[in-house]
Amino acid sequence: MGRNISIKEFISETLVEGNEKIFEAGFTYQAFALETIAIEFLGKILSGEPLDTPGKSSVNFKNAIELLFPEEYHQHKDILYLELRCGMLHFFGPKSKVALGEAEELGGISHLGFTPTGKLILLFKEFHRDFKIAVKKLFESEEDAIQDKLGSLFLGVNSSNLI
Repeated sequence: MGRNISIKEFISETLVEGNEKIFEAGFTYQAFALETIAIEFLGKILSGEPLDTPGKSSVNFKNAIELLFPEEYHQHKDILYLELRCGMLHFFGPKSKVALGEAEELGGISHLGFTPTGKLILLFKEFHRDFKIAVKKLFESEEDAIQDKLGSLFLGVNSSNLI
């Protein structure tokens, strides 16, 4: 990434295309972890605040779930934040109230359903699909503030960010 890159380019090239390659190479857990953490980043774009505004992790994550992900996620936004996002970010694994896997391995258990012991089930392929839906929805936003933020510089050095 030795060039200037906008937020939209970063999301497209790194979080979608790059992660797709990771997923297709069979590293589904790693792709899942990156997407889980990236949800908060999507929420930061929705917020209208600078990306480095501290203390907004929960709000940004939950807003991204609520505004970008399919409706069946909305009722789970609290557990997704506390048990999934915090676990994946802090120790690279979900906490005790979330179960992860592949539909084939789990005998057809449904995505966003619950195990008999009350764990929320997240299936890798379905989550991956829904993350891409969320990004597409963000990119298709008609809000000027969101489009301006997506077009703004994210990585690189130019004269405007040296001062």
